[in-house]
Amino acid sequence: MAVFPSISTCLDAACQGARVAGVVILEVYQTNFTVDRKQDQSPVTEADYQSHKAIASYLAKTNLPILSEEAEIPTYDIRKDWEYFWLIDPLDGTKEFVRKTGNFAINIALMHEGAPILGVMFLPTTGQMYYAIRNKGAFSLDKEGRKTPLRTTQKFTPEAQGLKIITSSHNYNNKTADFVKEFRNAEIMHMGSAVKLVRLAEGYVNLCPRFGTTMEWDTAAPQIIIEEAGGQLIDFEHKKPLIYNKPQLENPDFLAIDCKYWEQGIENWELKIMH
Repeated sequence: MAVFPSISTCLDAACQGARVAGVVILEVYQTNFTVDRKQDQSPVTEADYQSHKAIASYLAKTNLPILSEEAEIPTYDIRKDWEYFWLIDPLDGTKEFVRKTGNFAINIALMHEGAPILGVMFLPTTGQMYYAIRNKGAFSLDKEGRKTPLRTTQKFTPEAQGLKIITSSHNYNNKTADFVKEFRNAEIMHMGSAVKLVRLAEGYVNLCPRFGTTMEWDTAAPQIIIEEAGGQLIDFEHKKPLIYNKPQLENPDFLAIDCKYWEQGIENWELKIMH
């Protein structure tokens, strides 16, 4: 069993690693880089690998296990005994990176018994840092170091007027289209990567549905940032927060919403897509 260091030590390591990785990512971003394909045909670049190395070098100081998209995945027989571990996506939004839209992020989460207790997201193109600690709130830091508390709008209900819904740029499938049709007066936006999830934590959007394949490292850091900002990221079918370090690391379909689901009394939504 790993010995847990202080939460401040972990936050410092994650933030420092993210900033250094951001520099590495931008160095590659500004070149004529090569795009390779993984076994699942998703794109990968040298920036993904170099970011992993930079982050891992800082997180290693905590002496906690690391589970990263860009490293060998330990078997569940090994992982199941991890009380604390790091879960990282060194470059979330590689498709956006390749297309040079700027909408990509670094995701780092500290996990404890199936849930994130600390999350850091860093946007290399803007220098914006987002972080949250369980029961301590969520915050953003701009590149000048100005700190701002994050708070969701807290206004979502199925009947609310002026709702803003944000969906994936690359995975706008039939199920997503059917879902958003139920909100006839909502403004629909599209964005790639987990950047769209922090837009909800910042209070710019109210709802983010995701129907399709995502992995645990895509959502762990955004989940705690959203939760500490006042919202939730929940399993679409069971209406409970996502759980982590499962035998299979794929997430179920999920919703990110700007309020506490149960407290708002919206667990029995009258939406056809929910049934």
